Parts: sequence; structure tokens; C-alpha cells
Amino acid sequence: MTNTKQIGDISSRVKSLPPEKLLLLARRIAEVKKETFPHNTSEAKVLAAFIVKNEDTSLRADDLRQFLAEKLPYYMIPSVITFIDTLPLTHNGKVDREILTERATKDVVDKKSVMPRNDVERVLQLIWGEVLGVGYEQIGMTDNFFHLGGHSLQVMILFSKIKEIFEVDHSFREIFEAPTIEQFSALMLRNLDQRKRIEKTAQIYLQLLETSDEDVQEMLQQK
Repeated sequence: MTNTKQIGDISSRVKSLPPEKLLLLARRIAEVKKETFPHNTSEAKVLAAFIVKNEDTSLRADDLRQFLAEKLPYYMIPSVITFIDTLPLTHNGKVDREILTERATKDVVDKKSVMPRNDVERVLQLIWGEVLGVGYEQIGMTDNFFHLGGHSLQVMILFSKIKEIFEVDHSFREIFEAPTIEQFSALMLRNLDQRKRIEKTAQIYLQLLETSDEDVQEMLQQK
């Protein structure tokens, strides 16, 4: 339960928001509280690309994905891009798609997760988890959105949810330039005119998430 001092502090911040913004935040908070952020059990298909590399190649997956974003519609951009030495073949000499599928699902960098370091990163972590259908606590600040299984259609959902909370628009190219929460948060905060408002919105959003329904009602009555 939130104490009286905390309620007063949150209430004063809530009062500084326009009514329509408060309603948007309240609706988003209600949605998040109902989420359990389970592991992704979606049967949605993911587009994967496999590239046979040569000795001279210096191409990176992120560079290729950004290049494709300038040439192809968003739904044709692979979520997973893997460089391989040779294509695996079946005993009939055909490409072994089963092995490639297994390789694609394991193409995730094994590294220690970096925890959120500010409120904006914490909110983005919640949004990432909701969009990807994975436990938000499993998402590190340096984890690539696409390496986590994100695909181009989910980018549109991601931007929609970010706009609903922070009231900022983003171009499709930006997720390729900043595919991690750490990078995307920095991108959002680079505009000094918007920075304080975004940071304040994230702070209030997180405070309200930890507030009980009874305390929310008390705040609304004080407004």
C-alpha cells in the first residue's frame, strides 16, 4: 500500500497533467496490470534470411536490415538474419529447412542482461515485453528488438504504444538505427525540448503502476 506522503506526491504530479493525458495513462495502466507477460507462445510466422558468407564479407545483420528498410516494404524485412558458411542439405540434395529453422530460433546472442537505468528505459522495457509477448524482466537494455523475435509488423504496434504513452512519433527507420532499449531511449531523449516531459511522463506512469486501485480513486477525488 502506498503511504500518505507518496499519495500526495503522485497526486501533485497527476494534477499537472491535462485530463485527456490522465485518462490515457489510466487506460494504459489498466492494460499493463492485467498483463502477465508470458513467454511468447504465438504461432505467428517470422521471416528469416540466411546468407552464405565469403572470406571478404564485412557486412553486419543490422546494416543489411537497415539497407533493406530503404528498399522493401516493412512486412518483407527479415526479423532474423543469419550468416552461414554453407547451406545445409538433405540426403536428396535439397536445402534442409528444418535445420535452418532450428538455427534461426537459436540465433540470439548469449549475454548478461543489462537492467534499466532510468524511468524511460523501464517503461520501454514494459512496452517491449508487451509487444513481443515475453517476460519484460527477461529483456535487457542492450538486447536487439529483432534478435528477441520482433518483426516488422510488431514495429508498428510498438510505435503505436509508445505514442499513446509519450505522445511522440517515430519513423520506421529509427528502430533499425536504434534497435535496443538503451539506444531507443537515448533517441527519444535527445530532443531537449521534449526530454523533461518524456522523463516526467515515465516517472508518473511507473508510480501509478505501483499504486493500488483505492489510492488511484483517492487521487482522482483530490484532482
